[in-house]
Amino acid sequence: MVESIQEESIRTKFDNLTLMQKAIVGVVLLLFALWVIFVFVILINPNKNVNFRFNIVSILLNGLLWGSMYLALAVGLTLTYKLLGFPNFAHAEFMVIGGFTGIALQRSGLLGDGFGLYFGAIIIAFVFTGIIAIVSDLIVFKPLRQRDASYQTLMITSLGLSLVLRGIVLLIFGNDNQSFSPKIASGFVNLPNFRVDITHDLVIPHPVFGSFPIFSNNFLATVLIILMVFGIYYFLQTTRQGKAMRAVSDNADLAAASGINVERINQISWFIGGGSAGVAGIFYAQLFIFRAETGVIFLLPAFAVIVLGTVGSIVGVFIAAFVLGYIRIISLPILSGLGTAFNRTAYTSLIDVTPFIVLIIVLLFYDKGIGQVIEDARIEQLKAEIQGDEHE
Repeated sequence: MVESIQEESIRTKFDNLTLMQKAIVGVVLLLFALWVIFVFVILINPNKNVNFRFNIVSILLNGLLWGSMYLALAVGLTLTYKLLGFPNFAHAEFMVIGGFTGIALQRSGLLGDGFGLYFGAIIIAFVFTGIIAIVSDLIVFKPLRQRDASYQTLMITSLGLSLVLRGIVLLIFGNDNQSFSPKIASGFVNLPNFRVDITHDLVIPHPVFGSFPIFSNNFLATVLIILMVFGIYYFLQTTRQGKAMRAVSDNADLAAASGINVERINQISWFIGGGSAGVAGIFYAQLFIFRAETGVIFLLPAFAVIVLGTVGSIVGVFIAAFVLGYIRIISLPILSGLGTAFNRTAYTSLIDVTPFIVLIIVLLFYDKGIGQVIEDARIEQLKAEIQGDEHE
Protein backbone atom coordinates (compact mmCIF):
# COMPACT_ATOMS: atom_id res chain seq x y z
CA MET A 1 0.00 0.00 0.00
CA VAL A 2 2.82 2.38 0.94
CA GLU A 3 4.73 1.52 -2.22
CA SER A 4 1.61 2.19 -4.29
CA ILE A 5 1.16 5.62 -2.66
CA GLN A 6 4.83 6.47 -3.24
CA GLU A 7 4.61 5.38 -6.89
CA GLU A 8 1.49 7.49 -7.36
CA SER A 9 3.23 10.46 -5.73
CA ILE A 10 6.19 10.20 -8.13
CA ARG A 11 3.85 9.91 -11.09
CA THR A 12 1.84 12.96 -9.90
CA LYS A 13 4.97 15.05 -9.46
CA PHE A 14 6.15 14.10 -12.95
CA ASP A 15 2.74 14.94 -14.44
CA ASN A 16 2.90 18.39 -12.85
CA LEU A 17 6.14 19.27 -14.65
CA THR A 18 6.08 21.50 -17.72
CA LEU A 19 6.70 19.98 -21.16
CA MET A 20 10.26 21.34 -21.26
CA GLN A 21 10.98 19.99 -17.77
CA LYS A 22 9.68 16.56 -18.80
CA ALA A 23 11.96 16.59 -21.85
CA ILE A 24 14.97 17.49 -19.68
CA VAL A 25 14.13 14.71 -17.23
CA GLY A 26 13.90 12.26 -20.12
CA VAL A 27 17.31 13.26 -21.50
CA VAL A 28 18.91 13.07 -18.04
CA LEU A 29 17.45 9.60 -17.47
CA LEU A 30 18.72 8.46 -20.88
CA LEU A 31 22.25 9.72 -20.15
CA PHE A 32 22.14 8.08 -16.73
CA ALA A 33 21.08 4.77 -18.32
CA LEU A 34 24.00 4.97 -20.77
CA TRP A 35 26.40 5.62 -17.89
CA VAL A 36 25.00 2.67 -15.92
CA ILE A 37 25.54 0.41 -18.93
CA PHE A 38 29.12 1.62 -19.26
CA VAL A 39 29.95 1.07 -15.57
CA PHE A 40 28.23 -2.33 -15.61
CA VAL A 41 30.34 -3.49 -18.55
CA ILE A 42 33.54 -2.33 -16.85
CA LEU A 43 32.70 -4.23 -13.67
CA ILE A 44 31.85 -7.55 -15.29
CA ASN A 45 34.34 -7.55 -18.17
CA PRO A 46 37.65 -9.03 -17.01
CA ASN A 47 39.58 -7.83 -20.06
CA LYS A 48 38.51 -4.19 -19.56
CA ASN A 49 38.29 -3.84 -23.34
CA VAL A 50 35.59 -1.18 -23.40
CA ASN A 51 35.34 1.71 -25.84
CA PHE A 52 32.24 3.72 -26.66
CA ARG A 53 33.03 5.99 -29.60
CA PHE A 54 30.55 8.77 -30.39
CA ASN A 55 31.07 10.75 -33.61
CA ILE A 56 29.06 13.85 -32.82
CA VAL A 57 28.39 15.15 -36.35
CA SER A 58 27.70 11.62 -37.57
CA ILE A 59 25.08 11.19 -34.84
CA LEU A 60 23.47 14.56 -35.58
CA LEU A 61 23.26 14.10 -39.34
CA ASN A 62 22.44 10.39 -39.48
CA GLY A 63 19.82 10.80 -36.75
CA LEU A 64 18.29 13.58 -38.84
CA LEU A 65 18.32 11.33 -41.90
CA TRP A 66 16.75 8.31 -40.19
CA GLY A 67 14.22 10.50 -38.42
CA SER A 68 13.16 11.99 -41.75
CA MET A 69 12.92 8.50 -43.27
CA TYR A 70 10.61 7.37 -40.49
CA LEU A 71 8.66 10.62 -40.82
CA ALA A 72 8.18 10.33 -44.59
CA LEU A 73 6.15 7.14 -44.27
CA ALA A 74 4.52 7.86 -40.91
CA VAL A 75 2.98 11.23 -41.76
CA GLY A 76 0.59 9.80 -44.35
CA LEU A 77 -0.11 6.75 -42.21
CA THR A 78 -1.17 8.79 -39.19
CA LEU A 79 -3.35 10.99 -41.40
CA THR A 80 -5.37 8.10 -42.82
CA TYR A 81 -5.38 6.17 -39.53
CA LYS A 82 -6.97 9.06 -37.64
CA LEU A 83 -9.49 9.92 -40.35
CA LEU A 84 -10.51 6.42 -41.45
CA GLY A 85 -10.27 4.76 -38.05
CA PHE A 86 -8.09 1.74 -38.85
CA PRO A 87 -4.39 0.99 -39.51
CA ASN A 88 -3.91 0.65 -43.25
CA PHE A 89 -1.26 -2.02 -43.88
CA ALA A 90 -1.42 -1.30 -47.61
CA HIS A 91 0.22 2.06 -46.88
CA ALA A 92 3.60 0.34 -47.11
CA GLU A 93 2.78 -0.85 -50.64
CA PHE A 94 1.88 2.70 -51.67
CA MET A 95 5.44 3.58 -50.72
CA VAL A 96 6.77 0.70 -52.84
CA ILE A 97 4.64 1.80 -55.80
CA GLY A 98 6.02 5.32 -55.48
CA GLY A 99 9.60 4.07 -55.42
CA PHE A 100 9.13 1.87 -58.47
CA THR A 101 7.40 4.76 -60.26
CA GLY A 102 10.68 6.67 -60.00
CA ILE A 103 12.65 3.61 -61.13
CA ALA A 104 10.33 3.13 -64.13
CA LEU A 105 10.66 6.81 -65.10
CA GLN A 106 14.44 6.52 -64.91
CA ARG A 107 14.46 3.46 -67.15
CA SER A 108 12.12 5.06 -69.69
CA GLY A 109 14.19 8.20 -70.07
CA LEU A 110 11.03 10.31 -70.48
CA LEU A 111 12.25 12.93 -68.01
CA GLY A 112 15.89 12.76 -68.97
CA ASP A 113 18.19 12.68 -66.00
CA GLY A 114 19.49 14.91 -63.24
CA PHE A 115 17.24 17.27 -61.31
CA GLY A 116 14.53 17.06 -63.98
CA LEU A 117 14.15 13.35 -63.32
CA TYR A 118 14.53 13.79 -59.55
CA PHE A 119 11.82 16.40 -58.99
CA GLY A 120 9.65 15.11 -61.83
CA ALA A 121 9.63 11.66 -60.27
CA ILE A 122 8.64 13.13 -56.89
CA ILE A 123 5.64 14.96 -58.39
CA ILE A 124 4.52 12.05 -60.58
CA ALA A 125 4.94 9.54 -57.74
CA PHE A 126 2.81 11.72 -55.47
CA VAL A 127 -0.01 12.05 -58.01
CA PHE A 128 0.12 8.46 -59.29
CA THR A 129 0.28 6.85 -55.85
CA GLY A 130 -2.44 9.18 -54.58
CA ILE A 131 -4.70 8.05 -57.42
CA ILE A 132 -3.91 4.39 -56.65
CA ALA A 133 -4.89 5.04 -53.03
CA ILE A 134 -8.22 6.62 -54.08
CA VAL A 135 -8.98 3.72 -56.43
CA SER A 136 -8.17 1.27 -53.62
CA ASP A 137 -10.65 3.06 -51.38
CA LEU A 138 -13.40 3.17 -54.02
CA ILE A 139 -13.06 -0.51 -54.94
CA VAL A 140 -12.24 -2.04 -51.54
CA PHE A 141 -12.91 0.13 -48.51
CA LYS A 142 -15.87 2.32 -49.48
CA PRO A 143 -18.21 -0.67 -50.00
CA LEU A 144 -17.15 -2.00 -46.60
CA ARG A 145 -17.80 1.36 -44.94
CA GLN A 146 -21.26 1.48 -46.50
CA ARG A 147 -21.97 -1.87 -44.87
CA ASP A 148 -20.69 -0.57 -41.50
CA ALA A 149 -17.78 -3.01 -41.50
CA SER A 150 -15.97 -3.37 -38.20
CA TYR A 151 -12.52 -2.06 -37.35
CA GLN A 152 -11.12 -5.60 -37.52
CA THR A 153 -12.64 -6.23 -40.96
CA LEU A 154 -11.14 -3.05 -42.41
CA MET A 155 -7.74 -3.81 -40.91
CA ILE A 156 -7.61 -7.39 -42.22
CA THR A 157 -8.86 -6.20 -45.61
CA SER A 158 -6.01 -3.69 -45.76
CA LEU A 159 -3.58 -6.54 -45.07
CA GLY A 160 -5.10 -8.50 -47.96
CA LEU A 161 -4.86 -5.44 -50.24
CA SER A 162 -1.23 -5.09 -49.22
CA LEU A 163 -0.48 -8.65 -50.37
CA VAL A 164 -2.31 -8.10 -53.67
CA LEU A 165 -0.44 -4.87 -54.44
CA ARG A 166 2.89 -6.45 -53.52
CA GLY A 167 2.17 -9.38 -55.81
CA ILE A 168 1.43 -7.00 -58.71
CA VAL A 169 4.70 -5.14 -58.09
CA LEU A 170 6.59 -8.47 -58.03
CA LEU A 171 5.03 -9.51 -61.35
CA ILE A 172 6.05 -6.24 -63.02
CA PHE A 173 9.47 -5.49 -61.48
CA GLY A 174 10.60 -8.80 -60.06
CA ASN A 175 12.32 -9.30 -56.72
CA ASP A 176 15.79 -8.05 -57.57
CA ASN A 177 17.51 -5.25 -55.66
CA GLN A 178 17.00 -1.98 -57.51
CA SER A 179 17.56 1.73 -56.92
CA PHE A 180 16.54 5.18 -58.09
CA SER A 181 19.75 7.03 -58.93
CA PRO A 182 19.31 10.25 -60.93
CA LYS A 183 22.55 11.94 -61.90
CA ILE A 184 22.37 15.10 -59.82
CA ALA A 185 25.24 17.23 -58.64
CA SER A 186 26.16 15.59 -55.37
CA GLY A 187 29.12 14.28 -53.51
CA PHE A 188 30.86 14.16 -50.18
CA VAL A 189 31.27 17.30 -48.10
CA ASN A 190 33.70 17.36 -45.18
CA LEU A 191 32.42 18.99 -42.01
CA PRO A 192 34.28 19.81 -38.79
CA ASN A 193 33.77 16.97 -36.37
CA PHE A 194 34.95 15.72 -33.06
CA ARG A 195 34.69 12.27 -31.58
CA VAL A 196 34.00 11.52 -27.94
CA ASP A 197 35.63 8.34 -26.66
CA ILE A 198 34.65 6.79 -23.33
CA THR A 199 36.93 3.97 -22.22
CA HIS A 200 37.77 2.16 -19.00
CA ASP A 201 41.05 4.11 -18.78
CA LEU A 202 39.38 7.50 -19.12
CA VAL A 203 35.94 7.63 -17.56
CA ILE A 204 35.30 11.23 -18.59
CA PRO A 205 34.64 11.95 -22.31
CA HIS A 206 37.84 12.32 -24.31
CA PRO A 207 37.32 14.55 -27.39
CA VAL A 208 39.15 13.71 -30.61
CA PHE A 209 38.93 16.33 -33.38
CA GLY A 210 38.87 15.66 -37.10
CA SER A 211 36.55 15.84 -40.10
CA PHE A 212 33.44 13.93 -41.10
CA PRO A 213 32.20 13.43 -44.70
CA ILE A 214 28.51 13.61 -45.52
CA PHE A 215 26.77 12.74 -48.75
CA SER A 216 24.81 15.73 -50.00
CA ASN A 217 22.00 13.49 -51.38
CA ASN A 218 21.12 12.55 -47.81
CA PHE A 219 20.86 16.18 -46.79
CA LEU A 220 18.69 17.02 -49.82
CA ALA A 221 16.30 14.16 -49.09
CA THR A 222 16.01 15.21 -45.45
CA VAL A 223 15.19 18.82 -46.38
CA LEU A 224 12.56 17.78 -48.94
CA ILE A 225 10.85 15.39 -46.52
CA ILE A 226 10.64 18.08 -43.83
CA LEU A 227 9.25 20.55 -46.39
CA MET A 228 6.63 18.00 -47.45
CA VAL A 229 5.53 17.47 -43.84
CA PHE A 230 5.33 21.20 -43.21
CA GLY A 231 3.27 21.51 -46.40
CA ILE A 232 0.80 18.88 -45.17
CA TYR A 233 0.62 20.57 -41.76
CA TYR A 234 -0.02 23.95 -43.40
CA PHE A 235 -2.74 22.39 -45.54
CA LEU A 236 -4.48 20.90 -42.51
CA GLN A 237 -4.28 24.08 -40.45
CA THR A 238 -5.14 26.80 -42.98
CA THR A 239 -7.15 25.47 -45.94
CA ARG A 240 -10.86 24.79 -45.99
CA GLN A 241 -10.38 21.15 -46.98
CA GLY A 242 -7.74 20.69 -44.28
CA LYS A 243 -10.03 22.05 -41.58
CA ALA A 244 -12.80 19.79 -42.88
CA MET A 245 -10.43 16.81 -42.62
CA ARG A 246 -9.71 17.66 -39.00
CA ALA A 247 -13.42 18.02 -38.30
CA VAL A 248 -14.18 14.62 -39.86
CA SER A 249 -11.35 12.98 -37.93
CA ASP A 250 -12.74 14.35 -34.65
CA ASN A 251 -16.40 13.46 -35.28
CA ALA A 252 -17.52 12.24 -38.70
CA ASP A 253 -21.24 12.28 -37.83
CA LEU A 254 -21.15 15.84 -36.53
CA ALA A 255 -19.11 16.93 -39.56
CA ALA A 256 -21.68 15.37 -41.91
CA ALA A 257 -24.51 17.09 -40.02
CA SER A 258 -22.75 20.44 -40.49
CA GLY A 259 -22.73 19.97 -44.27
CA ILE A 260 -19.28 18.49 -44.88
CA ASN A 261 -19.08 15.86 -47.63
CA VAL A 262 -17.43 13.10 -45.62
CA GLU A 263 -16.78 10.79 -48.58
CA ARG A 264 -15.08 13.59 -50.50
CA ILE A 265 -12.90 14.36 -47.48
CA ASN A 266 -12.05 10.65 -47.23
CA GLN A 267 -10.87 10.66 -50.83
CA ILE A 268 -8.72 13.74 -50.21
CA SER A 269 -7.22 11.97 -47.22
CA TRP A 270 -6.48 8.87 -49.29
CA PHE A 271 -4.88 11.00 -51.99
CA ILE A 272 -2.62 12.93 -49.61
CA GLY A 273 -1.77 9.88 -47.51
CA GLY A 274 -1.03 7.68 -50.52
CA GLY A 275 0.82 10.46 -52.32
CA SER A 276 3.08 11.20 -49.36
CA ALA A 277 3.85 7.48 -49.11
CA GLY A 278 4.76 7.49 -52.80
CA VAL A 279 7.16 10.39 -52.26
CA ALA A 280 8.66 8.48 -49.34
CA GLY A 281 9.23 5.60 -51.76
CA ILE A 282 11.26 7.88 -54.04
CA PHE A 283 13.62 8.76 -51.20
CA TYR A 284 13.85 5.17 -49.96
CA ALA A 285 14.66 3.97 -53.49
CA GLN A 286 17.34 6.64 -53.76
CA LEU A 287 19.04 6.07 -50.42
CA PHE A 288 18.61 2.31 -49.84
CA ILE A 289 18.49 -0.92 -51.78
CA PHE A 290 14.89 -1.11 -52.97
CA ARG A 291 12.68 -4.11 -53.64
CA ALA A 292 9.06 -5.17 -53.29
CA GLU A 293 9.49 -6.17 -49.62
CA THR A 294 11.02 -2.82 -48.62
CA GLY A 295 7.65 -1.47 -47.54
CA VAL A 296 7.13 -4.23 -44.99
CA ILE A 297 10.53 -3.53 -43.44
CA PHE A 298 9.72 0.11 -42.74
CA LEU A 299 6.02 -0.28 -41.91
CA LEU A 300 6.57 -1.41 -38.32
CA PRO A 301 8.83 1.58 -37.46
CA ALA A 302 6.19 3.83 -39.05
CA PHE A 303 3.53 2.38 -36.75
CA ALA A 304 5.90 2.87 -33.81
CA VAL A 305 6.29 6.52 -34.77
CA ILE A 306 2.56 7.22 -34.98
CA VAL A 307 1.88 5.43 -31.68
CA LEU A 308 4.64 7.31 -29.88
CA GLY A 309 3.62 10.57 -31.53
CA THR A 310 -0.14 10.03 -30.98
CA VAL A 311 -2.33 8.92 -33.89
CA GLY A 312 -3.47 11.92 -35.89
CA SER A 313 -0.98 14.43 -34.44
CA ILE A 314 1.37 15.75 -37.13
CA VAL A 315 3.44 17.62 -34.53
CA GLY A 316 3.65 14.55 -32.30
CA VAL A 317 4.64 12.30 -35.20
CA PHE A 318 7.27 14.85 -36.29
CA ILE A 319 8.89 14.77 -32.85
CA ALA A 320 8.51 11.01 -32.41
CA ALA A 321 10.14 10.27 -35.77
CA PHE A 322 13.30 12.14 -34.84
CA VAL A 323 13.31 10.76 -31.29
CA LEU A 324 13.32 7.20 -32.64
CA GLY A 325 15.76 8.16 -35.40
CA TYR A 326 18.28 9.52 -32.92
CA ILE A 327 17.76 6.62 -30.53
CA ARG A 328 18.61 4.28 -33.40
CA ILE A 329 21.82 6.14 -34.25
CA ILE A 330 22.97 6.68 -30.66
CA SER A 331 22.52 2.99 -29.93
CA LEU A 332 24.97 1.99 -32.70
CA PRO A 333 28.23 3.00 -30.92
CA ILE A 334 26.85 1.59 -27.67
CA LEU A 335 26.06 -1.78 -29.24
CA SER A 336 29.37 -1.73 -31.09
CA GLY A 337 31.25 -1.10 -27.83
CA LEU A 338 29.35 -3.87 -26.06
CA GLY A 339 30.00 -6.24 -28.94
CA THR A 340 33.75 -5.54 -28.81
CA ALA A 341 33.82 -5.95 -25.04
CA PHE A 342 32.12 -9.35 -25.12
CA ASN A 343 33.39 -10.51 -28.53
CA ARG A 344 29.87 -10.43 -29.97
CA THR A 345 29.94 -8.60 -33.29
CA ALA A 346 26.27 -9.41 -33.88
CA TYR A 347 25.24 -6.93 -31.17
CA THR A 348 25.06 -4.15 -33.77
CA SER A 349 22.23 -5.99 -35.51
CA LEU A 350 20.04 -4.98 -32.55
CA ILE A 351 20.11 -1.37 -33.77
CA ASP A 352 16.61 -1.80 -35.24
CA VAL A 353 15.29 -3.03 -31.89
CA THR A 354 16.41 -0.21 -29.60
CA PRO A 355 13.83 2.37 -30.81
CA PHE A 356 11.05 -0.07 -29.86
CA ILE A 357 12.53 -0.51 -26.38
CA VAL A 358 12.37 3.26 -25.89
CA LEU A 359 8.84 3.26 -27.32
CA ILE A 360 7.68 0.74 -24.72
CA ILE A 361 9.32 2.68 -21.86
CA VAL A 362 7.75 5.99 -22.92
CA LEU A 363 4.29 4.46 -23.38
CA LEU A 364 4.46 3.01 -19.87
CA PHE A 365 4.31 6.63 -18.66
CA TYR A 366 2.22 8.17 -21.45
CA ASP A 367 0.12 5.62 -23.28
CA LYS A 368 -1.45 8.34 -25.45
CA GLY A 369 1.86 9.49 -26.89
CA ILE A 370 3.83 12.69 -27.32
CA GLY A 371 1.16 14.49 -29.33
CA GLN A 372 -1.35 14.15 -26.51
CA VAL A 373 1.22 15.41 -23.99
CA ILE A 374 1.74 18.50 -26.16
CA GLU A 375 -2.01 19.01 -26.53
CA ASP A 376 -2.55 18.66 -22.77
CA ALA A 377 0.23 21.18 -22.12
CA ARG A 378 -1.36 23.62 -24.58
CA ILE A 379 -4.77 23.24 -22.90
CA GLU A 380 -3.25 23.83 -19.46
CA GLN A 381 -1.50 26.94 -20.77
CA LEU A 382 -4.79 28.28 -22.17
CA LYS A 383 -6.53 27.58 -18.87
CA ALA A 384 -3.81 29.45 -17.00
CA GLU A 385 -4.10 32.42 -19.37
CA ILE A 386 -7.89 32.50 -18.97
CA GLN A 387 -7.62 32.33 -15.17
CA GLY A 388 -5.05 35.11 -15.27
CA ASP A 389 -7.36 37.30 -17.33
CA GLU A 390 -10.23 36.64 -14.92
CA HIS A 391 -8.14 37.68 -11.90
CA GLU A 392 -7.20 40.91 -13.65
